[in-house]
Amino acid sequence: MGLFNNFSSNIAKKAYGGNTITYENIQIAVHLGLNPIYILGCDHNYPGEKNIKSGVAVEQSKHQSHFMKNYRTKGELVLPASIVDMEISYQAARDYCEKNNIEIYNATRGGQLEVFERVSLDKILNRSI
Repeated sequence: MGLFNNFSSNIAKKAYGGNTITYENIQIAVHLGLNPIYILGCDHNYPGEKNIKSGVAVEQSKHQSHFMKNYRTKGELVLPASIVDMEISYQAARDYCEKNNIEIYNATRGGQLEVFERVSLDKILNRSI
């Protein structure tokens, strides 16, 4: 596997980064024996960060892409995570889970993460909106 697509099922030994904390969280869920795994609230969309290359510093635009207000300031040099690299990592998680009979679903309302099969959060919770 490449730099961003290693996967660990035993976080007591190691966990791999994947340009998004969600990747580490999936490894933790697998380590804990959770099955199925549901991803919630992963918008996978960062305004103003299109076509970002991993490891290349860019000047923060006026767009705020973090849930914390003023997490970054306009003009600040930042190393944003590449969505392409995130998707490589998500695919590695999906591949690992499929090979090991672990189900993983995206139960986010909206968002742009399409690596995992989508399911309705309301149906999972047996509720209707």
